Amino acid sequence: MKWFYNLKIGTKLILGFVVVALIAGGIGVMGVINIQTVDRQDTYLYEKMTVPLGELIFMTQALMGITNNVDDIILSSNAEEISRLEAAIQEENNRFDTNLKSFQTTLFSEEGKKLVEDTFVQLVLLEIRFNSSLSDCRKVSLAA
Repeated sequence: MKWFYNLKIGTKLILGFVVVALIAGGIGVMGVINIQTVDRQDTYLYEKMTVPLGELIFMTQALMGITNNVDDIILSSNAEEISRLEAAIQEENNRFDTNLKSFQTTLFSEEGKKLVEDTFVQLVLLEIRFNSSLSDCRKVSLAA
C-alpha cells in the first residue's frame, strides 16, 4: 500500500475518478439491461392482457347486438324484417367468432383455454336453439 501513498495527488485523484467512472458504468449497463427486460415484459403484458380486453368488449357488443336482434325478431310480424334481422344477427355472430378466435390466441393458462373451448360449444348450442326459434318465428309471421 506504500506505493499508493507515494503517488502524487493528481494521480490519486485521476485514479479515484476512474474507479468511480467504472462503478457508474457498471451501474449504467445493469440499468440498460434491466430496462430492456422491463420493456419485453411490458410488451408481453400488453399483448396478453390488455389487447384481449378490447376483444372482450367487441364480443360483448356483438352478443348484445344478437340479443337485441333476436328480441326484434320475436316482436316482428313482417317476413322481410325478420330476414333483415337474421342477416344482422349473422353479421354480429361472425364478429363475435372473429374476436373470440383472436382472443383465444392470447390465452396462456389452461383454465382460460378450457373456458374458451366451452364457449365455442355453448355458441354452437345457442345457434341451434336460435335457428329453431327463428323457424318458429317465420311460421308465426307467415300465419299472421
